[in-house]
Amino acid sequence: MITLRDYQVPAVTALLHVKRGIVQSPAGSGKTLIAAATLAKWTATRSRMARRKMRIAWVANTNEQVSQALKAIQEFPSLAQTADITALCYAAGTNLHGFDLVIIDECHHISAPEFRKMLDGFQGWRWGFSATPTRADELAKDVFELIGPIIHIVERTALVDAGQLAKARVIIHEPNKPDEYEARTKEHADQLFKRWRFGAQAAANDMAIRTVKSLIYKTQGIDKPLLYKILAEANQTADSAFIRAFSSFPKGHPHRSTLWKMLITLADEEIESRALWIACQKFGVFENVPRNDCIIKISQRHAQDSHLIIIGSIDHGTALQERIPGAIVVHSKMGPKKRRDAIAAFGAGDLKTMIATSLADEGLDVPRASVLTQAAAGKSKSKAEQRTGRVLRSFHDKTHGTIHDFKDVQHQMLRNQSMKRISLYRSLGYEIQTAEQEGGMLPWA
Repeated sequence: MITLRDYQVPAVTALLHVKRGIVQSPAGSGKTLIAAATLAKWTATRSRMARRKMRIAWVANTNEQVSQALKAIQEFPSLAQTADITALCYAAGTNLHGFDLVIIDECHHISAPEFRKMLDGFQGWRWGFSATPTRADELAKDVFELIGPIIHIVERTALVDAGQLAKARVIIHEPNKPDEYEARTKEHADQLFKRWRFGAQAAANDMAIRTVKSLIYKTQGIDKPLLYKILAEANQTADSAFIRAFSSFPKGHPHRSTLWKMLITLADEEIESRALWIACQKFGVFENVPRNDCIIKISQRHAQDSHLIIIGSIDHGTALQERIPGAIVVHSKMGPKKRRDAIAAFGAGDLKTMIATSLADEGLDVPRASVLTQAAAGKSKSKAEQRTGRVLRSFHDKTHGTIHDFKDVQHQMLRNQSMKRISLYRSLGYEIQTAEQEGGMLPWA
């Protein structure tokens, strides 16, 4: 049986004293081992009291994380006698009613409408694990309502002191001119909005219906008391599909008109936001020549390092792959064997540059990786923290992980997103340097 590290033991102790709770622990801290060790202690006592094996569900976000969970469980042989453990992905959608305890890895996902149903009717113990349990959207509080409060935090400094995490050095590149793609992006976004909103009414209506079904989670700018009054008069509960509330009012009823206006307003906002985001990615990221040239120069500088490049689309990754000798694009649409083989080759050092979609955000355990390039855009602080954690795990004589990111001044939306990422790096205590703007060259190149 594996011996836990000093910083892991308090997390186990904290969990054993609560029926519901979350352990916040950074990537590389051994969350799966903490969970498995806690299970071994908990089931040893509970199974003896109940005179049966405990039924445990272990929910993870990816197949790779499920495999990691099963590997951690094998480190504690006693679990075979005290528990029947089912490991599954969120996407399975399995209702967990009837299990004695549920472990929810990357628990910030559980509040999504399509996943939270897994806990319907569940009365047992529930423990959550995540490096970033606090979401930055309207579902943030739901994570804690569904699982419980944060009951223990494994501090990043403890891992650095223990030699489990390397220090982070961030290089910020600025290859574009301010507002370089503002006009082109706006023109394309306007065209997309008109096409989706007016040229395809059926699609817009479908989007409106899907939006209204989740209205309870997205009510910014909406008169909540009026919304609840409408739902009450329609004899609907807050968890019902809102389209039924709309349908329950006869034509000509003032509330029917009010609810429809709310629905269309939200749909229009959603369509407009999506159109702008797609246009920003197209011109400001995927087809951005200076930015892509900078990524290639970074890859050349790190040709002999284990270099992970995170991209926002497979097509963008393929375009970069064509310019980086030996690189492989890894994504969820490729066959599982090819994906496993590529990740294994990267972990062994045979593959020097791996280009990956968001599947690398969580569960990618490749300690050898030492360089990350954030080729994708985005404002999510949790994703940025998860991604940078991929290159901070200890490995032999690694002293630091190098992170390349961009100050995307070419469009206001991208600028705001990049500044949020940079702000996160500062809050995490990462060392930040600025690359020379001319050509996006590294300061030591």
